[in-house]
Amino acid sequence: MYRTGDLARLTPDGHLHYLGRTDDQIKIRGFRIEPAEIETALTTHPHITQAAVLTRSDGTATPYLAAYFVPTDGHPVPDPAQLRAHLAERLPEYMIPTACVPLPRLPLSANGKLDHQALPAPDRTTSTAFRTPRTTQEAALAALFAGVLGVDKVGIDDNFFDLGGHSLLATRLVNRVRAELGVEVPVRVVFEAATVAGLAESLGMGVRSSRPVLRRAERRPQRVPLSFAQRRLKFLDELEPLPTYHLPFAVRLSGTLDAVALAAALRDVVVRHESLRTLFVPDSLGVVAQVVVPAADVTLDVPVRDVAPDAVTAEVSREAARRFDLSAEIPVRACLLRCAPDEHVLVLLLHHIAADGESMAPLARDLSTAYAARTRGGPPSWDELAVQYADYALWQRELLGDEGDPESLLATQLAYWRGELADVPQPLRLPLDRPRPPVAAHRGDTVEFVIGPEVHAAVQEVARAQGATVPMVLQSALVVLLRLMGGGDDVTVGSSIAGRTDEGLADLVGFFVNTWVLRADLSGNPSFASVVRQVRGPRPSSPAPPSSTCSSRRGSPPSGADKGSPDSSSTPPTCSTATPRNISRSASYASSRSWRPDR
Repeated sequence: MYRTGDLARLTPDGHLHYLGRTDDQIKIRGFRIEPAEIETALTTHPHITQAAVLTRSDGTATPYLAAYFVPTDGHPVPDPAQLRAHLAERLPEYMIPTACVPLPRLPLSANGKLDHQALPAPDRTTSTAFRTPRTTQEAALAALFAGVLGVDKVGIDDNFFDLGGHSLLATRLVNRVRAELGVEVPVRVVFEAATVAGLAESLGMGVRSSRPVLRRAERRPQRVPLSFAQRRLKFLDELEPLPTYHLPFAVRLSGTLDAVALAAALRDVVVRHESLRTLFVPDSLGVVAQVVVPAADVTLDVPVRDVAPDAVTAEVSREAARRFDLSAEIPVRACLLRCAPDEHVLVLLLHHIAADGESMAPLARDLSTAYAARTRGGPPSWDELAVQYADYALWQRELLGDEGDPESLLATQLAYWRGELADVPQPLRLPLDRPRPPVAAHRGDTVEFVIGPEVHAAVQEVARAQGATVPMVLQSALVVLLRLMGGGDDVTVGSSIAGRTDEGLADLVGFFVNTWVLRADLSGNPSFASVVRQVRGPRPSSPAPPSSTCSSRRGSPPSGADKGSPDSSSTPPTCSTATPRNISRSASYASSRSWRPDR
């Protein structure tokens, strides 16, 4: 979606090529932010004369907001905690800078503009007096905090979120705590005990992790079983043989392109990630297994086709509609559309059984690395992946056990969900504007809207008052709305989640996405606060076992229910503008701001 301030070029065929912005608008964790708004709020402080706000990364896991300010002469310099409190009265939480740096003056370039390169890296510590770890466990947690947040050191009283943490980093922290310390900790505990000292105390009440360590299988069986996610996709693919579960991805490449190097780089990526060279072959009984094609046998044709600029949309849609024979061909295809000598569109088509939305980041990163290496005349040099998808599928079977064993985690999980989702109304009764068709037409679209800063700030206040998160409050509002629309007192809402519940899966291309289920009981005309508490769920005294199927807020859901970040894998074809040497940046960008060809 384009917005005011975007800079674009209109081509003769009527397409817009995004070039950048005419202002300084930035994007942090999905929020569009005007730094000038924060700068104005800073200068309303009586002891500040000038301010500048920008994003920094400084080697951290995610970019963060940094504020630089010039204090008023003759007055004490406001400390970061005072400034954040001052800003919290005027701005929503996501616009509060992580770091606030006082300067005697703002550095300017020769033409009088702010010299970003001359701004010092912030010292990302809190205003809390630094206390060193007192125990080996606190020392280990402090190291994990620092590693996840990308800071040099963390005191035991420093708040995880004051140092730039957020829900996604909290999930990463929980994964690392499990891997390093062998303790299961729900994500919500990080919100409730956000310091090293507080979390160390919570770990004392935690459950030792009984999960087997995710590692490469020493010996794989002759037929590797599908993961449960793959079984779901394979069933749907056979039930409904349509391109519904294709992941088309298109990147417009402007400038000189080495098509041979690009084709070699794509093959390098397929060789690196076994999920992209896996066949799904049934045996005589129809049981499907994974068959990984040996690296030496991988062939990936990347044909170059000359296409008129006004035919690109139709060609991308045609490629996206081509079905895969998953038993005979690898689940990835690619072609290069040449619109002009220096204008190409790379069309990459993946089947969902081999990748998901979270896979796009490592896929784009590896493709960029491989292309750079191939243009230099050699293969890419990268660290070996810790595990492959087949290792994950085997590990998952070991973790969950046999359904026929009543003591197994799988049997426990299935019993939980059968009870949790028993008698769910299907479908949800809603006053639709047209009848439900007897046969799905597969036509739909996405409707986007913006929640203003005032509403967002009010939502944050409700979340803080109820000990919940902003997504929980928004989910509560949705179920209340559905009830008011006639959905009844028993409302269920489904959403997709990333499903990568182990740190070893972060760099893997594969299908991990799962379904998150919210079931809310709205009988008895409950207050909104009680709905939020129900959605939030009870605060467990000890972590529950990991979820393997789906998640719900009713009862005591298994660990993982808080990992509710929507997956972006079910997207229509996307196309963004890039140069051949910034494929990685372009690929990650295409999912957030893109031109979408007609299906």
